Amino acid sequence: MSKDTVPPEWPLRLLHVPTMTSLERQEGNVYGNSVEPDYNILSYTWGRWQVADGNPALVVRGVPWRIPAIDEHHFSAMQLQRVIWNISLSEQPENEERRSIVFVWIDIACIDQENERIKAYEIGRQAAIFANAKSVYIWLSHLDEAELRLCDEVLYDSSQTLLSAEGNEASDTVEDNISIESLVQILEILLQDPWYTSLWTLQEVFLRADAAILSKSSNIFKRKAGNGNPLSLANFVISCTSIYNELTRRALDGQQARGLSYTKILSLIERLGLYHGPWEDPILLYGAARHRTTRDPNDRVYGIMQVYGFRLGSSAQPDHTFTLADLEFQLARAHNARSALSAQLFVHTRIIKVGDCWRMDSQSKLPQALLMFTDTDRQSLCNISFENFREPRLRAKACHLKDIVKVWKHACLPYECNAIQSVFLDVTAFSEEKVPPDLHEMSQDDARQHALSDLLVQSLDDEARVFLLGVLVGAIDEDVDLLVGLIANPQEKGTTLCWQRVGICIWEPISETSWEGSSGLWSDFEGYFG
Repeated sequence: MSKDTVPPEWPLRLLHVPTMTSLERQEGNVYGNSVEPDYNILSYTWGRWQVADGNPALVVRGVPWRIPAIDEHHFSAMQLQRVIWNISLSEQPENEERRSIVFVWIDIACIDQENERIKAYEIGRQAAIFANAKSVYIWLSHLDEAELRLCDEVLYDSSQTLLSAEGNEASDTVEDNISIESLVQILEILLQDPWYTSLWTLQEVFLRADAAILSKSSNIFKRKAGNGNPLSLANFVISCTSIYNELTRRALDGQQARGLSYTKILSLIERLGLYHGPWEDPILLYGAARHRTTRDPNDRVYGIMQVYGFRLGSSAQPDHTFTLADLEFQLARAHNARSALSAQLFVHTRIIKVGDCWRMDSQSKLPQALLMFTDTDRQSLCNISFENFREPRLRAKACHLKDIVKVWKHACLPYECNAIQSVFLDVTAFSEEKVPPDLHEMSQDDARQHALSDLLVQSLDDEARVFLLGVLVGAIDEDVDLLVGLIANPQEKGTTLCWQRVGICIWEPISETSWEGSSGLWSDFEGYFG
C-alpha cells in the first residue's frame, strides 16, 4: 500500500515535544494552538520489555494512563527521550535544512495504553496515521552506527555485484561474486536488533519503506553508498530484494553455493522481512509474520492488516470479542473478496482438513518459481463469495484436469520445448503418499512437469478439475501472459460436495487453452471449494 493512496486521517493525540505534552485532537484537527501540524513518527519496539511500576518511565504530561516503564537493559527512559527530541529536530528531506517539527506520534504517549476500545480504534487507522506523517524514523536501539554502516555497505556491494554478474557465464557460483560468509554475518547482525523480531514493526516496514534508520545513539547518518543520502529502510529492502531474487533464480537453475547453501541466506532475509517490495501479495507478508514475536496471538492479524487497508475484528467492531481463528477467517475472506487470484496464489506446506484448504495459514508459502512474478499485474477471472458465513463458493471457468494435461503435452510437440506448464502441489495425504520428492517443485521448462501432470490424472478422481483463477499479465514478456489455475479434487464434506485444493498451476497461453472463443475446453462452474 502506497502512502499516496491512503486518505489522510489525524491521530487522536500528538506529542508536543518542547513541553512533552500529549495533546488530544480537537475539532478541525487542532492540537493545542496548531491546526493540522506536521508530525514525525517513531517506530521502535518495547512491549516485551515492559516492567512493573517503580522503574523509570518516560515523563509525558496530559495523559490519563500510566506510561509503561521499560527494562533499562533494552533502553532507558533517557535514551527514549533523546530519540524523540532528535527526530523533532531532524534534517527534513525536502530541503535538507535543519528545522523543527515540534509534534511526534509515538504509541506510548499517543494511544491510551489502558483503554482497549481506543487502542483498537487507533490500530485500525495505523496506515492513515503513518501515511500522513511528514517523516518516519526507525530506531534500531541495539545496533551502533559502525554496525549499521557495515551492514549497508556489504548488502549494497553484494547486491550490485550479483546484478552485474547476472547472465555472465564465467561466474557460475555465488562465491565468484561475493563472500557468502560476510553476507550471512551481516544479516545475523541485523537480526540481533529486536526491531526485526517484532510483529508490530513488520507492518510499519511496508507502510513507510522510506523511513530513516537511527542508530543506538539515535543518530541519523549518511551512507557511503548511493548518493550519500541518509540511510533508510528502503536501502536495506532494495539490496536484500536484489540478493534474494538473484539467489532464488540461481537455485532454480540448479546452482549450489560451496560450503553454505543459498537456503541460509534466503532464510535470513525472510526472517528479517526485507525482501520484495509489493507486499500487497497476501502470502508474502503473512509468511514473513510467522518469524515475528508478539505477546497477544490476535496480533498475528492485527499486526499486518493495515498493509492491505483492512480493518478487521475489534478495529471495525470495538464492542465485540474475536478469537485468532475469527480474525484469520476475516483476513482470508477479505483477501479473496479483493482478488481471488492473489488470495489463492500459494501452496500449503502441511496437511489441512477438507473445507479449510481454501485459505492460507501461517505456514503457507509462495513457490520459489513464482517469486519473480510478485510485481506482475494480475487479472482475476473468478469470484469467491461466502454464503452461510463460512462456506466459500467459487464461480469460475473450469475444465477437466485430464483434458488440459493432454493440451499441455500436445502444445510442446511443435516447439520441441520440455513443458509449457508448472504445477505446484499443496502438502496433502495424497502428495505425501503418491508424489516423489523430486516432483514437488520444479522449474517450468522441465520435462518432469509432464510426469507430475500424468501422475495427478492417474491418481486423482476422474472428475478432478482445473479452475481458471486469472492471468499474470506480461509475465513472460510485454506481450506474453501466464494463465493461473487451481487444481481441485471432489470430496464429500458431510452431505455437501466440496472441491478440495490439490495445488495451483501456471501455463503459457495457447489457442487451445483460451477461455475466450470456442475452444470447448472450458465451461462455467459454480460450487463450494476448500
